[in-house]
Order: sequence, then C-alpha cells, then structure tokens
Amino acid sequence: MKHKGIIYLSLLMSMTLHQAKAESEDNSALNEKIIKLQQQIDYLMERQNLNQNNGFNKAPELSQNKTSNAEKPISADQTKIKFYGNIRVDAAYDFEASTRSIANKTGAIPLNNSNSISKSLNVSAATSRVGVDIVKPTSKGDLVGKLEADFMGSGGDNGNGSVRVRHAYISLGNWLIGQTTSPFVNSDTAPSLADFTGAMGTGTQRNIQIRYQHIVDAKQKILVALEGGDVENKNVEGGSSLPALTMRYEFKNPNLLVQLHGMLHENRAISNANEEQTKLAWGAGLGAKYNLSENDAIVFNYYRIASDNRYMLYSKDNDAFYFDQNRMYLSEFDSVELGYMRKWNENLRSSLSAGSLVYKDSDFSENNVNQNKRLINASVNLFWTPVEKVDLGVEYTYGKRETFSDLEGKLSRINLLGRYNF
Repeated sequence: MKHKGIIYLSLLMSMTLHQAKAESEDNSALNEKIIKLQQQIDYLMERQNLNQNNGFNKAPELSQNKTSNAEKPISADQTKIKFYGNIRVDAAYDFEASTRSIANKTGAIPLNNSNSISKSLNVSAATSRVGVDIVKPTSKGDLVGKLEADFMGSGGDNGNGSVRVRHAYISLGNWLIGQTTSPFVNSDTAPSLADFTGAMGTGTQRNIQIRYQHIVDAKQKILVALEGGDVENKNVEGGSSLPALTMRYEFKNPNLLVQLHGMLHENRAISNANEEQTKLAWGAGLGAKYNLSENDAIVFNYYRIASDNRYMLYSKDNDAFYFDQNRMYLSEFDSVELGYMRKWNENLRSSLSAGSLVYKDSDFSENNVNQNKRLINASVNLFWTPVEKVDLGVEYTYGKRETFSDLEGKLSRINLLGRYNF
C-alpha cells in the first residue's frame, strides 16, 4: 500500500491522455500536461524514498504530529500579554501629630515636646498602579516578564508624584532575574489594610535579585536569592561590597500557610582615615496564615533582625548600625504582627491588625538616644465592594513611638480608600 499514491497518479495520467486525444489534437497542450504529471510523480517518489530511509512508514505530515511538546516550534501568536492595574485615590486625616503624608509614618511622627500640626488632611492618587505580564511558551518552559509601576517615587502627596518601579523581572523555569519582592519578606501572611504603607510587623521590600526556586512537592517550595542594594545608614560611607543572601521555605495546604525566612548580608563602614569596618547583618522570620473557615482567617508574623533597616516596614527611621570611626555598634530589634480577617458577605469584609517593633537596649542605643526604642500600631477597617472590581474602604489607626530618651509621639488617623481594579 505504500505506493498507492503513485499508482493513483499513474491511472490519472492515463485517463488524462485519453481525454486529451478525444478533446483536442493539439500535441503541445498534451505534452505540457504530461510534463506536469511526471513532475508530481517524481516529487512523490523522492519523498517516499526519504521516508523509507528514515524508518517512517507514514506520510510526513502524519509523523510530524508525533513530535514531543518540548520540540514543537513556537509561533509569535502564542505569546500572551496581559495589562492590569488600578486607579486609586487615598485620603488620610490625622487627629494627632501629622507627618503631612497619606503614608503611615509612625516611626517619624512628631514627639510630644515639639510644636506639631494636628487635624491635617492629605490626599493622593499617586498610589494608582499599572502593569503588564508577558508569557511566551518556549522549549524550556514559559518565559515570563513583568513590569509594574506606581507614582509614589517622590512621595505622591496632594497631587505630587513620579513614576516608581515596583516590579521589573524576567523568569524562565525556576530562575528569575530583576526587581521583585525579596524572599525574606512577603505579603501572603499580611492583613489587608486601607493604608497604602502596610501593616507594622511585615515587609514589602523589592530588591534587584537573582533567584532560584525549588519545588519540593505540591505543598512545599524553597526560594533562594542573591540581592543587591545598600543598607540605608545616615552619614556613613561604605555600603555593601557583597550581595545579600535571602531565603524562604514555604509549606502550604488549603487551610494553612507557613513560611520561614532567612537573611545574611555585609555591613561596611569606612572611616575618615580610610579604615574599613565590617559586620554581618542577619535576620530570621516566621509567617503564618490559617483559615478558620471559608470567611475567617488569622495571620501572624515574627522577625528577629540585627543590623538591618531596609526589609521591614517602619524600620527605616532607625540606623542599621552606629559607627564612631573606630567601631560599629549594631542595632537589633524584634518585629511582631497579629491580624484577623473576616468576610461578612459578598460585598463586605474587614480586618483587625496589631503590630510592634521593639529595639534592644545596647551600645547602639546609648549612642542613639533620639532614635526609636518602640513602635506600635493597631488598625481596624471595613471594605465595601458595591460592584465588581471596585473597593471602598475606611480604616482607623492608632500608633505610638517611644525613643531611647523616653520621649513619645502619638498617631491617630482615619484612612479612606477608593479603588477600581482593571
């Protein structure tokens, strides 16, 4: 049966010859038809011999269908592009001392001994964001690209703002390179707040990184990253000469999420005499979320951090270390957060959250009496979704800071939120 196509064409040629003689005595037209049919036969004979030499018994178009998924050619029309973002308006009204910002700045609120402004309203639309996800299938898996930005690059209060990159990375398989959330922090175990800043006791730091992800099984995975970026420390020359090492282990099932976090990086300071001092910064954390029911969940976060102030929210107001030109004195603090989230119905949800940062009394504190010793925040909110993709929120937050010199400052504010997700 393998020469069936050739036999069929031979019969067709013969029929064409008889028909041509009956219809026309024009030998030139008949010769032209014979030449075309002969070319078709030669082509099929050549393809048939090629298949036999390669061990195929089926026509080429049928054997091509058996090519594995990993070897299938990828066409441009398989690339998927998704645009997303939100249009957001925030308002914050401070009853107590104000930092004149929609952002919660508990670590910098004016102290009681200062002449601070109270009853202050601040608004912003700079928290709006836009992003694009690009997914292209390749022989090595999906090539993913993400670019996301908002307009909080210069504060964004009261009509101001500039573009700020939030995420900008590419990933292929288990590897990622670019800027995104560090494995040392996450938002999976943080409560939902109307305040754009986020909950005290959690972190959202987005660093440039090279990251590897290992999937252990359906419930477990490990992330390890090398991250760039200096620790913020006022009036100190030096910076990091090596990348930070961060990691996260995650266990997840339908009702429970547990994450363990770790971080190591170098702190370096250079004296006026060009002498170098280095100390190792480190951190360890635990995050958890447990679903009590379909409508109730609790979250918990705890971190212990030494000589770092960039990963945790509200920690940037303290230096990571103190340098007296001869020696580095490290800051250390504990961070804790507890939250409860409740979905009342399809349109209403709310959360309660309490968090604190407590700094250790040490040589660092003796040299930094005006920096923060203790920070606390407590929030309660209500979100209403009148129509799909639209959120309206109201939230009350009480905050307090205490310095090593025993001075205090208090925060009392209401946040209002309007957001359309697209």
